[in-house]
Amino acid sequence: MTDMTNSNTTNQSTVAAFSILEEVAAQSQPSRVTDLGIPLGMPRARVYRYLQTLVSLGCVLQDPVTERYRLRLKLFHIGQAIADGTQLTSVTRGRCMPAWSPN
Repeated sequence: MTDMTNSNTTNQSTVAAFSILEEVAAQSQPSRVTDLGIPLGMPRARVYRYLQTLVSLGCVLQDPVTERYRLRLKLFHIGQAIADGTQLTSVTRGRCMPAWSPN
């Protein structure tokens, strides 16, 4: 987990949920609960409870056959909203597009 786990200004559940999301993202393939709990130093039962919440929120998908977990596009859409809010695309378009001409 992150260094912020001992801070008085953080919520431990939020830190744990984001740590799990980051670990799912770091895995090269869909992961088992154990695959996620070991590197995080969390018990399987705790990881499982958080994953079930993340599934219910639409952030993580559990394969019904393999029972492995992977991220869903909802997180991409959240990231896209952040990018849109920072006007990142308009800034880069202004710098890249003048050099490009369709003719």
